[in-house]
Amino acid sequence: MGKNNTDFSYQEVVVDDIIFRLYIYEILTSTNQFALDSSLDIYSIIIANKQLKGKGRQGRTWISDNEGNLYFTIVLDNNENIRTLFRLNIITAYALCDTMKDVYSVNVKVKWPNDILYNGKKISGILLEAKMEGNKLNRIVLGVGINLNADKIADEIKNRATTLFLETGKKIDKLEFLKRFLRHFIKWKNWDGDINKLWDKYSAYYNKEISFHYNNSIEKFIEKGITDDGALIIEDKKGVLKKVYYGEIGYDFGN
Repeated sequence: MGKNNTDFSYQEVVVDDIIFRLYIYEILTSTNQFALDSSLDIYSIIIANKQLKGKGRQGRTWISDNEGNLYFTIVLDNNENIRTLFRLNIITAYALCDTMKDVYSVNVKVKWPNDILYNGKKISGILLEAKMEGNKLNRIVLGVGINLNADKIADEIKNRATTLFLETGKKIDKLEFLKRFLRHFIKWKNWDGDINKLWDKYSAYYNKEISFHYNNSIEKFIEKGITDDGALIIEDKKGVLKKVYYGEIGYDFGN
């Protein structure tokens, strides 16, 4: 079970003259790792019905063994730098929110930097990864997992995660959802406006108290916004503003 299934089906999707090449596998160890190790062209998309070792942030495992959910990775161009990757992460989150609102008419929110929440529970996650050659980005992949059609959640995470089917009672074809997401994603990727000016609309905790986890420490802050390159702006008890690129908002926050 540790090996990838080498059989796949293939489709093409065209969005704004961009050809997305979809490689659909039954089982992969990790769509992100497969994409990083491959020589596939830009805008290739790796999809797996199941992942054996799906990746989350900071080395965590994304539970991804339910065929009803959607797990995919997009190969992106490497004309980016580290700071613009933070922006790319945020616009991906905006695109996911817009897609879910479009398909399900639900009001989902972003938990910085890479989670999508519905009523405070995680419904989707984003993982950007890159290979480096010296100081240059060699390969960038964008992984997304969405709890889409599953009718149950593992006991160990059901207090902080849910699925779109459980919340809405609606099931949708996974590839149809992906196609709608790609339209929103390209719209946002081509947009050159200030992402920070929209944060209050999309954020789950704008102007609220959060617990911020960083370097094995946890502190309370007020979330005050983001910068245009995607860093989080937080305010400490003394009213001092800080800009952070690493760390995460915990699920043990106050409201």
